[in-house]
Amino acid sequence: MKKIAILIVGDVRDCYAKDLLKASLSDFDIFIGSYNKHESFLKDFGKVNYMKLIQSNEIRLPHNITKGKFQQNMLQFLHIDNIIKNFNDKLNEYDYIF
Repeated sequence: MKKIAILIVGDVRDCYAKDLLKASLSDFDIFIGSYNKHESFLKDFGKVNYMKLIQSNEIRLPHNITKGKFQQNMLQFLHIDNIIKNFNDKLNEYDYIF
């Protein structure tokens, strides 16, 4: 059987579909890159849950990007980068990553 991991990144908020979302992901290993303020909502996601959470004030600009050219959607890449840096060995165990 192929190993599947799901990545959840960004400013994840509690929503009306949270129970459905949790149930849909309950059989998968989940890697989460988000903010500490969402920990209570995210801690029960997945069969196995790996989280790298940061404070909002820990946001770092990508190399060679000035604050004037920084776009909000770049934060998704920051969270993905945090997941890769912290769980690279684990991620390499999976056949598919979504």
